[in-house]
Amino acid sequence: YVAGTLDIHAMHRSVIAPMARFEPEPLRRWRDAFALALRSRFSPALRARVEEHRARGDLCAIVTATSRLVAEPFAQALALDHLVATEPVLVDGRPNGEIAGLPCFREHKVTRVNAWLAGEALPPLCWLLFLANVLFSVIYDTEYAMVDRDEDIEAGARSTAILFGDADRPILGVLMGTFLLAMLLVGTRAGLHWPYFVAIALAAALFARQQWTLRDRAREHCFAAFRQNNAVGGVLWVGMALALALR
Repeated sequence: YVAGTLDIHAMHRSVIAPMARFEPEPLRRWRDAFALALRSRFSPALRARVEEHRARGDLCAIVTATSRLVAEPFAQALALDHLVATEPVLVDGRPNGEIAGLPCFREHKVTRVNAWLAGEALPPLCWLLFLANVLFSVIYDTEYAMVDRDEDIEAGARSTAILFGDADRPILGVLMGTFLLAMLLVGTRAGLHWPYFVAIALAAALFARQQWTLRDRAREHCFAAFRQNNAVGGVLWVGMALALALR
């Protein structure tokens, strides 16, 4: 391996082929027992590092040239859901020593990781942030459109302010509440500390102030409410930065 002359197929045969004489069920039991034994072998520092990355919402995986049959207990012992390894050919549930597809070795390791990532769904945290971004855009696009709604109607233009009509403020309230809920879930899923949640409370107060500013739908008041978008975004950014700094 160090000299770079290892034949991965020959190594796989020598390690895996002897398992072919056993039934799948005892092989599974032995792997489970091996995973259980491994749990006491891992150092507290290793476990703490894995948990630190998991708490951050990082995508954790084991990537190895070793056969899945050998590497799977290690992933199981560390409670890792993702394993990119060399896949064995199974005949009636038994490995015959051959490799299925490309081995997770040398240049093929990058190919295998890229293929895995291409098929990996985005974590829920990404979708929450995407939803929050869409809601934030609709909220302030509507407030800006409320400034010149009458002109847009005369010009035949379309906007959310025209679409919402007299229900604009209640709908904005629902959008604001949903945005805050999405950002709250982001904080809980990412394990952020208290400054972030203080920032969410301040953002809620700013939204309440905007609703009060919009109460008469006057042009200048609508524009003033719209201009507070940087305050909401700034408060949340500072809260997130402080929360991450406390990790």
